[in-house]
Amino acid sequence: MSGSQQGVPMPAPLVAAGDFPLVTPEQVEGLRPELDSQAGRIGDLEAGQTNGLAVYASWADLAAATATVEAAGAEVDISDTGSHVDPVKPGSQVVPNSGRYAWRVSASAWERIGDSAALIADRRIGAVEAGIEGLDSLAAAQQQAIDAIPARSGTLQPGEMVRATDRRKRRYFGIDKKGKRIYAGGQYFELRDDGSVEWFNPVVNRKVLLSERGITTDGVQIGWQGGALRSTTGGSKGTVSGGRLTLFAHLDKKRRSVMRYGPDHFAVAGLWVERHPDGSFSISTPKGRLITVSATGKVLYTGNPVQAAKIPGAHLALKWANGRISAFRIDPVDGALRLIGKKLSLPTSNPPDIRPFFSDTLHGITGEPVPIYLSGLLKNRNEAHLCQMSLGSTTGAQALTGDLYSGDVRIDVDTGRLSNNASLVVRPRDWRDGARAALTLSVATAPRNPSVPPSPNVLLLGDSITNRGAAWIMEAYLRSLGYAPNFIGTLRGTAGDSLSTVTDGLPGEGREGHTSQDFDYTRTTRVIPLPPGQEASYLEMAAADKGNARFLIPWLRAETSGDPAGDVRNGYIVDWNYYQSRFAGLLNLPTPDIVVMGLGTNDVGTSPGDAMSTALYDADMLMYRRLKAAWPTVKIIRMMPGTARSTARDALWTSTYVKAIAAMRKAVVDASKTYSGITLAPTWAMAGDDTGYTLLGASRDPETGSVTTTPNDAIHPIGSARIQLWKAVAGYIAVAATR
Repeated sequence: MSGSQQGVPMPAPLVAAGDFPLVTPEQVEGLRPELDSQAGRIGDLEAGQTNGLAVYASWADLAAATATVEAAGAEVDISDTGSHVDPVKPGSQVVPNSGRYAWRVSASAWERIGDSAALIADRRIGAVEAGIEGLDSLAAAQQQAIDAIPARSGTLQPGEMVRATDRRKRRYFGIDKKGKRIYAGGQYFELRDDGSVEWFNPVVNRKVLLSERGITTDGVQIGWQGGALRSTTGGSKGTVSGGRLTLFAHLDKKRRSVMRYGPDHFAVAGLWVERHPDGSFSISTPKGRLITVSATGKVLYTGNPVQAAKIPGAHLALKWANGRISAFRIDPVDGALRLIGKKLSLPTSNPPDIRPFFSDTLHGITGEPVPIYLSGLLKNRNEAHLCQMSLGSTTGAQALTGDLYSGDVRIDVDTGRLSNNASLVVRPRDWRDGARAALTLSVATAPRNPSVPPSPNVLLLGDSITNRGAAWIMEAYLRSLGYAPNFIGTLRGTAGDSLSTVTDGLPGEGREGHTSQDFDYTRTTRVIPLPPGQEASYLEMAAADKGNARFLIPWLRAETSGDPAGDVRNGYIVDWNYYQSRFAGLLNLPTPDIVVMGLGTNDVGTSPGDAMSTALYDADMLMYRRLKAAWPTVKIIRMMPGTARSTARDALWTSTYVKAIAAMRKAVVDASKTYSGITLAPTWAMAGDDTGYTLLGASRDPETGSVTTTPNDAIHPIGSARIQLWKAVAGYIAVAATR
C-alpha cells in the first residue's frame, strides 16, 4: 500500500479522540530498524550486566552467601517479588529483593545497587513489544506476521487477526492473516483487489476510498482530529472550483479549507500543486504561478522568481528575487514543514574558522601512509566541503624532493618523504583573498624492520575504545613491521571483534565508561580504590568478570603526610609505583617505557564544553606529574579518538570536542616545560568518520540494495576506523621506541 496513488496526495489517518493513530504499512515497516536496534541494545545490556555475575533465585539465597572482595557483584532473579531491609544502606531502607547487589566488606553484607538486567531489559522491551523482527519487506511482514511476532506480543484473534499490544494490553495495531488489512484504534486500512485503498470506521459507519481517480467518500462529513473531512458537494462526484475539480476537502473547526484534493491537484496553506496533461507540475499562489517543473524535470521560475538554496540544517531553502532566504525543516514528530528563518543569507564560500585543530607533531613509520581527514581538523565539520588542505616540507634537503600532499577530504602522508619540519595548511576552497591557516609540524619517522626489533613495555590507559582491541591491533601491526612490543596491565582487552566483556586480547587498563576524573578519583561516584590485600581477588575478578573489576582502581593509594597536597583527590593519590609493586608474585608489571593516555571521549559526553575543558586540563597535568614521579624516563603519548558524523555528534564536536583538543594541547605544552617525552598524537583526525561505525537497521532500497540510515553507535569505531585509529597510535609508539 502507498500513501498516495498515481501522484495524488492522501489525507492523514482518521483518528477518534483517545484512540491510537492509524498505522500505515510504511510505519509498520519503519518499526523494524527501531526494533532491531532495541533488541541489540537489550542484548548488549543483558550481556554486559550479567556476564560473570552470580545469579540467585531469591534474596534469602543471596543473603546466605558471602564474597571476599569489595564490590563483588551478584544478582537476584526478578521472580523474587518480595522486599527486605537493606543491611548496608542507612536509615533501614526497604528495597525490592530482585536486583543487582555489591558486596561491602566493611558491613560483611550485600547492598542493593540497582535493578536486575532482566527487569531493565523487560522495561525496554515494553516500549517495542510490537516485535515484527527480521522481515525483509512490508509484504513479508504481512505474510509472515503470525510466525514472526513473538508469542508474548501477538496472539490469534477471531477472524485470524494477529494483534500487538503495549504493556497495558492496549492494542497497537493488528494485521489479518491474508495481509491485506491493518487495524488501529477500532478502524482499518485495507488494500483492495483493484489497487485502491479503503479506510473504514465501524463506529460511525463511514468510509473513505483512495484510488487513482482521487478521493471519494460515502458521507457528507467525517470527524478527523478535531477538524472535519468532507465531500465538498455532500456526495462523491466533486465540484468545480476556480476551474479545478475538487473531490475532497479537509476543513478546520471553523470550516475553513486547510487541504484540498483532486485527481490532479493538491492545495495546502495557500499553495496549489497541480499536474498538467503534458506531464508537468506547477506550484502556484493566489498571486499566480510560482514554479513549473516540466516532464523532463527542468524547473522554470515564473512570476516571482525563486531558486533553490542550501542552508545548513534546512531540508528546503528558497532564495527569492530580493535576495532573502526562506528556510524550512521537516518536523521529526509530525512530519510538518516548519519555517525556521525568513531573513537568512547564503553561507559564505569562505568559512569563518579555518584553524586546524591538530598536534604540533606528525609521526609515522617508513612507507606506511598516515591518513589525515579534513573534517577532523575543523571546528565546524559541516564546513569541510568549503575547505582545502595541503601538507609539505618546509626545511631540510628533503624539501627539494619531498612530496606535497593536497586534498579536500583526506590525504595519506608518508612521513619518510618529508623533512623534519612540515607545514599543514587549511584554506577556503574559493580562495579569493589568499588567507590561510598554517600549522608547523615536527615530523619524525621510525624505521621499517629495524635490525634489532625494539621491544618496549607499553601501558595503555583508556576507556572502552582502548579496551576494544587496541593492544591486539597494535601488537599485530607493529610485529609485521619488525617491532616486538610488550603490552602490560591488569585488565585484558579484546581481540578482533569480540564483545567488550571478553578477555581474549592483551593486557592494559582500558576501562569501559571511565573519564579522566575516574582515573584520578576526582569523581568518586563510579569507582572504588582497590583495598590493600585484595590483589589476588581482584586479579581473579579481572579474569572472570572484567565488567565489575573495572570499577576497582589499583593505582589509587590512601594519602600520607608526604604526598603533594595538590595531587590528592578525595583522600587518595595516584601512585604508579604502588600499582607496579602491589602485585608482586601475582602479576609481572615491568616498568613501562611508553604510556598511551587515551581518555577523553567520556569526558566530552558528560560535561559542558568550558567545564569539561578545565577539568580535562587539570586531569592531564595531574597524570603527567604522577607518571613522571614514578617513572621519570617514561615516554607519554596523549591521544583521543574522533567520532562519527551525525547531527548530534557534529554539534558536540563544535561545542566540546575541539575544546578537549585545545585542553590536551595546552597540557602537553605546559607539562613539557618541566618534563621531556610527552607527545600529543592527533588521532581524532587520523581515522574515518563516515564508515567504521555501527548503523541503525533500515530497509534495503529494491533498486540499488543500499540502505539510508544513521549511526547507531557514533562513539566506538569498528572495522576500518578502529584499525586506522590504532595504526596511527602505533606509529607514535614506533617513534618513541626508536628515539
